[in-house]
Amino acid sequence: MAEEEAAEGEEAAAKPQAQYVSMTPAFVGNYGSGPRIKFFKAEVSLRVSSDDAAAKVTANEPLLRNQLVMLFNAQPDEALATVEGKEALRKEALAEVQKALKEEAGSELVEDLLFTNLIAQ
Repeated sequence: MAEEEAAEGEEAAAKPQAQYVSMTPAFVGNYGSGPRIKFFKAEVSLRVSSDDAAAKVTANEPLLRNQLVMLFNAQPDEALATVEGKEALRKEALAEVQKALKEEAGSELVEDLLFTNLIAQ
């Protein structure tokens, strides 16, 4: 029994544990074009798999925030109107973050990007 528990403990230690890096404060800005200004508020968390990756992501947070602000502000009016549009934006934001980290840190580091809160009006 003790050997089985030890083996299970080693397996759990070998698997990387997901960690989330919250990008605070929330992103707030405007998007779209036309006579009516549209606003968004997005709270973003990044999933990484190690303490080292979390530290590198945190060290590069100003660059990542800039990339995301530029992406969010460039969205057309209809981009945040549907669930499909929001999912497409999430995937595009993940790709932007991974690209920036690959250039700065040498690897993508971030496994996923999550909107913990996304409001558009």
